[in-house]
Amino acid sequence: MPKLSRSQLYALVWSKPMTHLAKEFDISDVGLAKVCRKHDIPLPGLGHWAKVAAGKKVKTIPLPHPEDDSQIDVGERSPTLRALYAKKREWAKHEKQLLATVPPISVPAALDSPHRLTKATKKFFEELEAKIARANARKRSHEIYAAPLGQHGRYTCPGSKGFDLTVSLGQLDRALLFLDTLVKALETQGFKVSNNADGPKSHLKYVEAAKDDEGILFSLSEGYRRRMLSPEELKVAREKWSWASEYEMVPSGKFTFTVNGRESWTERKWIDDSKKLEERLPAILAEFNDLIPRQKQLRIDRAREKEERWKQERKAERARWTRSAQLRQLEEALSEAERLDRLQKLDAYLRQLEEKYSEVTGCCPEGNVADWFYLIRKMVENEDPRLSRIENLVRLNEREPSEIDWVPRQEDEEP
Repeated sequence: MPKLSRSQLYALVWSKPMTHLAKEFDISDVGLAKVCRKHDIPLPGLGHWAKVAAGKKVKTIPLPHPEDDSQIDVGERSPTLRALYAKKREWAKHEKQLLATVPPISVPAALDSPHRLTKATKKFFEELEAKIARANARKRSHEIYAAPLGQHGRYTCPGSKGFDLTVSLGQLDRALLFLDTLVKALETQGFKVSNNADGPKSHLKYVEAAKDDEGILFSLSEGYRRRMLSPEELKVAREKWSWASEYEMVPSGKFTFTVNGRESWTERKWIDDSKKLEERLPAILAEFNDLIPRQKQLRIDRAREKEERWKQERKAERARWTRSAQLRQLEEALSEAERLDRLQKLDAYLRQLEEKYSEVTGCCPEGNVADWFYLIRKMVENEDPRLSRIENLVRLNEREPSEIDWVPRQEDEEP
């Protein structure tokens, strides 16, 4: 990890913006600021570097306790984080190159020659508004009529009816302008945009942009937020329902645009923040163009990974089979050794028995007794496990190593 004296870090902090300096240490500007605060190193205030760039005079805060010039470890990121941030920087560079290939796009103030899906979606919401109006009118006349269900003031157009869109009626025009501009731009880039496409959930239909036999699903949704009721509104609500909450969920006016390739882990989202989605249309269009070849490569990579996993699993399974076969050979050899040991003990016992017989009877075994000793010795000789093992070993030498289950295969051996 880089080490600096306290005075050196102070000088660096006041020589360039924190964001630039943090990159040199491969940490975040927030992390570097924490290090400075920990060691009582003052930082330039907001607007400091803007004033410097404008040539204005700026005030420098002196370093407190300059006599303390201890060494400071400026924490580096872990290898994992370094790799992650390096990947992010590479991706940002890649996106910048992609944006250079996309023509300028701007959202018009009003719909002009709307796309087929734009017309279908608009028709869906017009019918929905008519249903809401009829429901409200019939409620006033005390007739029972179910209004279309909303989601915190938002309504969803399914992919089978038009765009995959969830939006409040107040934000419908903005949503249609955005989507209409996007699909027209996609079609100029060679995409075919259609609805009723099959997606992750087979019982639902999705809107898809297809190109080169690859498809990308996309959708737009408006978020919602919590709004506190005013005292008057709360009073009215609790006169109707005594359990009414102090707040209600209402549409937020902020959009989220989501794309999903046919492959897993290809989802990406853009959310309204300091930059509206309309300003991000070039980046969104670039993502569509980039996702087509990226998705193909992802499929190739996953197929390769799957094949490699299969090879490794097969190798491990063969290793288990080989180990099991080797253990069987060991058990057989141990069993033979134990058997031979018992036979050898029996042979020694027969000799001792003969001697004892002669000692007790005063004569050597003869007749049936001699036959019995002959029988047992002959059986001991015939049951000698070494004989059958030698036969097996002779036959074993005639076999190919690949035919023997306990011989490891070369491809299974570790390099």
